[in-house]
Amino acid sequence: MSLSTLADRYCPLMCRPILSRVQQSPIGKRLASGVFYLAFASVVTKGIGLISTILIVRILGRESYGEYGMLLSTSTLLVTIADFGLSFSVTKFIPELLVKDRERVGKIIALNYLSILVFSIFFAFILCIVSPWFCAYLLAAPQLTGMMRLATLMIVLASFAMIQKGILRGFQNFNGLALSEILASIVKMVFLVLGSYYDGLRGAMFGYGLGLLCENLLSSYFIHGNVKKYQIKYSFRKSHQELPILYKFSMPILFTSVISTITYWLV
Repeated sequence: MSLSTLADRYCPLMCRPILSRVQQSPIGKRLASGVFYLAFASVVTKGIGLISTILIVRILGRESYGEYGMLLSTSTLLVTIADFGLSFSVTKFIPELLVKDRERVGKIIALNYLSILVFSIFFAFILCIVSPWFCAYLLAAPQLTGMMRLATLMIVLASFAMIQKGILRGFQNFNGLALSEILASIVKMVFLVLGSYYDGLRGAMFGYGLGLLCENLLSSYFIHGNVKKYQIKYSFRKSHQELPILYKFSMPILFTSVISTITYWLV
């Protein structure tokens, strides 16, 4: 049963005029569909995340879960910086160019893939080097040095997951994005709980990493479908032609997103 049929069946009488206007507008229909899928995915994933958190806290205990939170928030901070606003740039430029210039779409996607690879590996390498000092003096938890180095793997995987979500939003494939997020959250919860149960904090970190890997694979599947549908070819050799996007659009977004992430990490 389609969303339009469900809306016709269950929409209150007082909202019928608005529904009619939305159904007559192609943009309105896409917007309403996108909002529904993203809202539904958000509710489901947050619910699964809540259940996962309760189970992990019961398994790990208060102290180990606090350490897990520090590791995760630190890697999230570096993921936000490594993203460099790239996920927002693909969300903006793909729909703008999808009809009139698909060659540029291929260049932009290729540029973002190359950029996120370089940035994420760079920050993962930096964190790996400074982990002993970082854990000993900033976190006052020198015992977390090994786990912090393990978290460097999460930076690369989480960065690619973020950029791929941006690409799916750019293609306006909201149902694919919602489905991949829901499936990924279920898989992530399973791996996290099993890892925590069998190997404590280290198992939780490995479980989180495996969950991110599955999320990337699911997103790649839906991206491949859209690339094939619109006959887009990645152009890595010519991707440098789109470099102005990085400093004209992506960099300003980076500063706004980093401020809130740093505040969360400091707390």
